[in-house]
Amino acid sequence: MHRLRSAVALLSCVPGLLTAQQVWGTAADNYLTRHSEVMTLAPSNQVMKVHHLVLARDAGTLILEDGFLYLLGNVDGHTAGAIFQGTGRFTLIPPNPTERAELHVFANSDTLDDSVSEAVLIFADSTTDQLLHFGSAVGQVPGNVVGHVKDALETLDDAWRWRPVWPFLNGERNGLFVARLKLAKHGDTMFQIDPTETEAVKFYKPAHRTEFGTHWDLVTQFPLAGIPATASRFQWLETTHYVMDANLKETFGADIDLLATTSMTFKADQAAGPWFPFYLQYKILVDSAHWQDGSKAVTFKGKDSGILWVRTPKRLAPGDSLTLTVSYHANHPDLIDRDVEWFYIEPGVAWYPVNLSGSDDATFDVTYHTPHQYSFASVGQRTDSSLSGKVVTTHWTIDRPTPWATFNLGIFENHHVDEPDRALDVMLSEDAHREIAHALATSGYYLPQQSHMVENVTADVSNSLKYYSVLFGPPPSHHFYVTEIPSRKESPSRDSSTSRRAPSTSRLSMGSTNGSGPTRWRTSGGATASSRPRTGTNGWARASRASRHSGTSPRNDTTRPNTSSSWTSTRATSSLTRTPGRSGSEAGRPRSRSPKARRSWSTRRAPGFCTCCGS
Repeated sequence: MHRLRSAVALLSCVPGLLTAQQVWGTAADNYLTRHSEVMTLAPSNQVMKVHHLVLARDAGTLILEDGFLYLLGNVDGHTAGAIFQGTGRFTLIPPNPTERAELHVFANSDTLDDSVSEAVLIFADSTTDQLLHFGSAVGQVPGNVVGHVKDALETLDDAWRWRPVWPFLNGERNGLFVARLKLAKHGDTMFQIDPTETEAVKFYKPAHRTEFGTHWDLVTQFPLAGIPATASRFQWLETTHYVMDANLKETFGADIDLLATTSMTFKADQAAGPWFPFYLQYKILVDSAHWQDGSKAVTFKGKDSGILWVRTPKRLAPGDSLTLTVSYHANHPDLIDRDVEWFYIEPGVAWYPVNLSGSDDATFDVTYHTPHQYSFASVGQRTDSSLSGKVVTTHWTIDRPTPWATFNLGIFENHHVDEPDRALDVMLSEDAHREIAHALATSGYYLPQQSHMVENVTADVSNSLKYYSVLFGPPPSHHFYVTEIPSRKESPSRDSSTSRRAPSTSRLSMGSTNGSGPTRWRTSGGATASSRPRTGTNGWARASRASRHSGTSPRNDTTRPNTSSSWTSTRATSSLTRTPGRSGSEAGRPRSRSPKARRSWSTRRAPGFCTCCGS
């Protein structure tokens, strides 16, 4: 056995984070192969004896005082991780009072300073060069090290799913640094830097219950030093235009399946790729994909995964533009679930591929094929409508770039209202309300019925649009479709067969940011669409983050932003939208696109209102 080398150094002088993505190795040809390389990393026989090795990463500093560092195996021929066992310290100093207060709840102190006995490190930054600068030697690996690394990688994959693999897929160093720590006072924790997120610095504690597809709860998060809290996330790819054909096909049981083809045009704002992630609802199945020249596109979407990976033919240079066509389908009730005379379509669902590598503001050209007996509305301007047999084909366009494109259908009575400066089409089903009230009454529940529902809803929407005009100026649309959709109220039951749906009894009220009822209003699109958060959280959460980082206190900051969330988002533009709210014990639950989150809680649904703009 060779003599172990000793590393004694202060590494904080060498930047651990990279100012731009740097090509490190070769991009993966196959997603599963590279993903397996990362998630099956195990200690090699390369060992370093360390003394006072300092890894300073933004607000966190990890000092490896005395012990052994075991290098993990290679990814694409490069060291991508290590595990330390010995004695050390970890300190974390959040940069603003609000985040220090969040840390105080966990650590009973505004700063964290605790001793470390073990650290599992995964990195795609300059840590590799810093460690290998001192060299290593062949050594013996303790038996418990392998299991500890495997456990860390499993919980890492559960926590972020696609993010840790991204730089390795592209053979890049993007500044990713993750440390799974065993602290003396605070037990297992995790420190993360992921420059692909606006709030790149995060610190986690173990979740009380490993549900919603994650083992970790967020303690504190904030942007990298020098980056404003209100800055958008890094942008590599920009979607510019969608052409979609969506067939909402009625089944024998009067449910709705989706068969769709989407052609999306995107361009690179900087050198990136060739692998790019897109949101696509976790139950949607991809049938085929090809580029504009007809060549087959390399894609990957795992079972029950909400991420569609796309590999471009080459690494993109700034200004490069491509058009990808994807065909896919979703069976009921995975995407569209029927209830009485309503169809439940989650307002924020990614029913078409949504860009995760930058801006998803795009123009849309959408053709829908729907059963003739259902009323239908979409975001955009309806330019054509025709009937062939029992299928209505409508064509909708959105010329103003927007991140939202949604639709709704059901057995509605359509009430058209012309006002001096706008037109409203209010689509309601009072028969469905009466049917639900009768069903609840037979079960011993009394639900008071609202009289003059159409008039009240019309007045509420009209007043909300007037209030919008006072705050932001005239809405950018002159025709609005107001459609009724079931809103979701979670109840802590794992048996979805016990779910109950009931109409909302909360009054429509403009300006409620976090109402206690099952629904609430919020503005989306128009003046606020361009500044919406790119992490999938709602506009209120974005405002809360901004106020936290400016040193002010947010109102009722009970909902921590979650990067995988779209729960309170609605795909509507130039509109005021009433969407599912979260109250009481629901407010602290993670909001996720993951299938585990879908199955963990049964639902109670109530009709809410989604306002989609027209012409």
